[in-house]
Amino acid sequence: MRSLDVLDQPNVLFCDRIATANDAVFFDYLDLKVFDLEAAYARLDWGTPDGQKRRNQAEKYEILVPNYIAPNKIID
Repeated sequence: MRSLDVLDQPNVLFCDRIATANDAVFFDYLDLKVFDLEAAYARLDWGTPDGQKRRNQAEKYEILVPNYIAPNKIID
């Protein structure tokens, strides 16, 4: 089972778009609710403008982890 503990490590940040973008907004694990996780992980109707917009935005999310992550934390 994959562990979400890796996301709760010190200095791990989430970004709502490419991290080097001028208008990038950074969040920590506690603020993860601002991300559209449904768009990132669920099946959306890509045939609608709203579905396309949500999916395109979700594909830009970045997780910035400043330290080494042991393989057993990210793979089965």
